[in-house]
Amino acid sequence: MTVNGEPAPGVEVRWDDGRTPTYLSDRRSLTNADGIAETIWNLPYIPLTVPWFTFDAQAALPGAAGNPVEFSIEVFRCTKC
Repeated sequence: MTVNGEPAPGVEVRWDDGRTPTYLSDRRSLTNADGIAETIWNLPYIPLTVPWFTFDAQAALPGAAGNPVEFSIEVFRCTKC
């Protein structure tokens, strides 16, 4: 997060993966001194019968341009491991 090109510390970012319970460690976090906010994405167990799965999440900063930022991960099961 930047304001006028400078890092903006202490700004609240809201995280959402659309799930209850969430797979995210925090629903809200504050930006650090470098303007970076973070959360941990704890993916669930995927049954052996499922070859791949997609998870989506987003980060939003109310009032900021470019909201929300979308994240997506595809998990593939290794068949030759």
